[in-house]
Amino acid sequence: MSEKKWIKYWFLFLMIIPIIGLFNYIIDPFQQYRQAKLYKVYYNSSFSRYLNSGMIKTYNYDSIAIGSSMIANFKIDELKTIIENPIKLRISNGSAYEYFITLNSVLENNKNIKTIFLGLDVFSFSGKIDRLNYNNMDFPKYLYDNNIFNDFKYLVSFDILKESLKSLFRSYYYSNDPKFDFNTMYFLEASNNGVDLLLEKNLYKLFNKNSY
Repeated sequence: MSEKKWIKYWFLFLMIIPIIGLFNYIIDPFQQYRQAKLYKVYYNSSFSRYLNSGMIKTYNYDSIAIGSSMIANFKIDELKTIIENPIKLRISNGSAYEYFITLNSVLENNKNIKTIFLGLDVFSFSGKIDRLNYNNMDFPKYLYDNNIFNDFKYLVSFDILKESLKSLFRSYYYSNDPKFDFNTMYFLEASNNGVDLLLEKNLYKLFNKNSY
């Protein structure tokens, strides 16, 4: 490749990267800098580790419920009957170390936290002490440290760019998707697994005081 072509490609690269960074900053698909106003938040459990890091920083809350899918199947309205102004932080197959990082971020970002409702499963303690995941799912540790200098990983990421674009169009094409509902955020998705279906339909009734 000629020198002129190299210069041309580098020039284009240096032009595109700031545009991507600015676009990701404005859209901010995981709400790292502000609560979403340009789109409806899609509470997809597949991205809960990213979504959690943003909610911790930008949402108004006095309490948190943190845990795996068991915690996820509490509705926000029901949590409000036992803890004040809560949000849910789902960490599917989360390790104890992931809970530690997440809780540290909560305490750093909300000095007035009143209640932490923690659902800790036995498998969370398996593996190494610093194990970041149970099923090879990405944990964006850099989004939990409040260090703005490593945010470039978020801002100039092509994966984040794709999520920015999806965030803008998703609510238009899938406006009736229940994953947009804050009250049922991170609810256990439908599954062909009989146990999962049973949990999805009946787990919540076990904790509903009005059912007794």
